[in-house]
Formats: sequence, C-alpha cells, structure tokens
Amino acid sequence: MISTPTDDELLALVARHWSIGPARLTGPQRGTNNLTRIVTTDRAVGVLRVYRNLDQERVAREHRLLARLASAGLPYRIPRPVPTGSGATLVASPWGAISLSDWIDGRRPDLERPGAARAAGRALARLDLALAAVPEPDAPFDWLGPDIGRATIDPGLVTALADAGLPGAQVAWLRQRTGPPARPAELPVQIIHCDFGASNLLVTDDDQLSGVLDFEVAGRDLRINDLAITLFQSGLLDGPDWPARTAELLIGYAEVITPDPAEIMIIPSLIAARALGTVGWRATRWRTGLDTLAEVSDRITEAQQTEHWLTHHRSDLLALLHHHLTPSSPSSPPTCQN
Repeated sequence: MISTPTDDELLALVARHWSIGPARLTGPQRGTNNLTRIVTTDRAVGVLRVYRNLDQERVAREHRLLARLASAGLPYRIPRPVPTGSGATLVASPWGAISLSDWIDGRRPDLERPGAARAAGRALARLDLALAAVPEPDAPFDWLGPDIGRATIDPGLVTALADAGLPGAQVAWLRQRTGPPARPAELPVQIIHCDFGASNLLVTDDDQLSGVLDFEVAGRDLRINDLAITLFQSGLLDGPDWPARTAELLIGYAEVITPDPAEIMIIPSLIAARALGTVGWRATRWRTGLDTLAEVSDRITEAQQTEHWLTHHRSDLLALLHHHLTPSSPSSPPTCQN
C-alpha cells in the first residue's frame, strides 16, 4: 500500500523546492489517477501532482514529451513543468515522483454544445500531428511493446479478483477475454495521447479550447487509437442521437488528418479493446492498493455495456466513420438504425 502525504507535508515540500511564496492547497473538482492539488497564492499558480502510476524515469519521459510539444506551435496550451530551484522538473519523495505544472485557465467543455465536438476533433488531430514527431524514448509508455501488460487481463489477475470476491458472472466474463489485444502491424504507428476526452480538455468562457492535459499515459500505439479512445470516453456514442454528435467530432478530425481505410475499419475493435483495457488498468491499480474492487467491478460493467453497444451498432458506426473520414464519401449522410 502506497502511503499518502498530508497537505501540510506537501506544502513543506513545495516551499523547499519552488519559490512561489506562501501558498495553500485545494483538491481538484473531480477525481484523478494521481494525488493532485491546486497550488494557490492570491490566485491559482499551478498543479502539484504526486504520481501514482509512473516511476521517476517515466515521469522524466513525459516531461521531455511536454517540452517537445511546447515548441510544436499548437493553438492551445499543454502543461509546462515548473523547474525547481536546482532546475529539475520532478522531485523524489517517499510518496512517489512529484511535479508542479503551471496553471492553465479554463473549464471542462460540454461536447454537446454547438461546435464543441468538432473543435475537439480538430484539436485531437492537430495534437496527433505534433506527437508524430516525438521520438519513442520521449514517451512514458510503449503500448505496442512491453507496457501492453499494464492493460491486459491475465489469468492470474482474474484468479486474484475472484479470490477477493469479484462477482462470479464478471469473473467468468473476464476469463473469456484474457491476453493482449490484437494490433495489426501494417497500420500507422506513432506516439499518441491515449487519454483524450472532455475530462482532459479546457475551454475559455467563450468555448475556445485553451488546454489539453494529462499526458502521463501517452505512448507508442496505433495512430488511429487516439480517435477510438476519444470516441469511447467522450460520451458522444451515448443516446439515440449519437450519430449526429459523433459526426461533429469526426468532421473536425478529418479537417486535419485523413485516416487510411484500414484504420477506419479497426476503430470498433479498438473501442472494445479500450473498454477492456480500462478494466486491466484498474485491476492492476487494485493489486497495488490504489483502487477498490468495486471500482474494478464498475469498469467491467462499463466494458460489458460497450461490447453490447458495439454488437448492435457496429455497422452503423462504420458507415458513419467511412462517410466522414473518407474524402470520396457521398454528400448525403448514412442512415443509422438506432
């Protein structure tokens, strides 16, 4: 079990390493994978993060990636690690690696507002273009290599979950889905964000995108997986009007990047793999005491719902994807059976 520092201990650490004067800490409005605090003086000045998922080497890679993106000419901000007095961008502590990033003004966007999903799709594609220039050693993970195990369901993990009291039906479901997901080698590969969605976006009061956050799980993967992940966790596939809302995201993305036909065809399978991968990620955190069994169970339920949705809507989704992502698509939108 990883120990948790008090806010007083964190304030003392901030005072030792960063010259920002008297400060106070407040918690974020929504949960994160890490221990996160907003550092405030007379205003918000930064975000302090105690990393729970990355060791110091992976944090250093994330910071190198952020440094490269800072000079990529993106039309929005990305986190900038604030150097300590010694010039380092991370601090070792008994609780894990700690960093302070500068503050980016904004609020979480509502992707159902007019133009919001299209702007998000455009922002994702621009980010993917910039990430394509990042070398592999400057990303925290290699999701096509050894790190795939962090999001994979292995038989030993399922047994441990069963022994801890996971419901039998969920255990049986997991046992049928062990092993790493398939990743066709012939598709474009690059560094991707891996967690793009409304929860990691910031917009101004007039709904202009101001920032993209949380690059800690960025890594080498299929380029198109960034779009698949965004579709999975954006909420745009929910409800009877999902085709119209999803179309907006796709239109924005296609303004910048034209995916290969083979990339388009694999998107439904990647959505299912992402849903299962969130189970593996949470289960791995549960093993180390960072998450509860109930949180793992909730992710299994979500993955089952995703599989059910894809069973009924895969063909409609593919038609929509081809229509909006393929330059030679006909002008009339596809008809979806909801």
